[in-house]
Amino acid sequence: MNLDEIKLKANTLGDEFGKTQQRRDLWKSQTKGQVLSILNAVKDEYKTLFYTQAVDAIKNQEFVNLHLLQRHSNIFEIDERGDGSKSIHAYLIDGGYLVYTQAVNGRIYVIISYPYVAGIIERIQDKVVGCYEPSDISEKLVLDHVKQYLDEMLRWENHNASTSSIGFDYQQKKLGERDDLEVVK
Repeated sequence: MNLDEIKLKANTLGDEFGKTQQRRDLWKSQTKGQVLSILNAVKDEYKTLFYTQAVDAIKNQEFVNLHLLQRHSNIFEIDERGDGSKSIHAYLIDGGYLVYTQAVNGRIYVIISYPYVAGIIERIQDKVVGCYEPSDISEKLVLDHVKQYLDEMLRWENHNASTSSIGFDYQQKKLGERDDLEVVK
């Protein structure tokens, strides 16, 4: 490698640094609001399924998401106490969201997070849908992501073995090692 190649790479890197601030400015001034508006339209149409969030707690790492409402799993733990009374714990399904978040370089990551039942079904690795320039995010692209997100949530609900554990982690912990039980994940 010669000095001219070093100069070219250094100049390209300097240009990238400048683009980072441009991306951040565009996300704040236009793209974040556009994405939130589209996600709000989906939420407003299906109020019993979703809510949206816009989180600005960390400057230049803001995110907006479409999130499934927390719901009952219809799984209960019943503990009988020594005094004859019972304690009932209901497990809830939480999570399941489509998120748009700004990366360190100002590009926008789109991520799907899967639902889980704490203590019963462990979290599944998030799925990175893609990384985009803020200027490339359009209504069509966001709606395509919503469709992909819904497809993934349906796959999770139908317990596709490639995306979800069956959920016997709790039973294994509660019952201990038993030869007559097969724990399936």
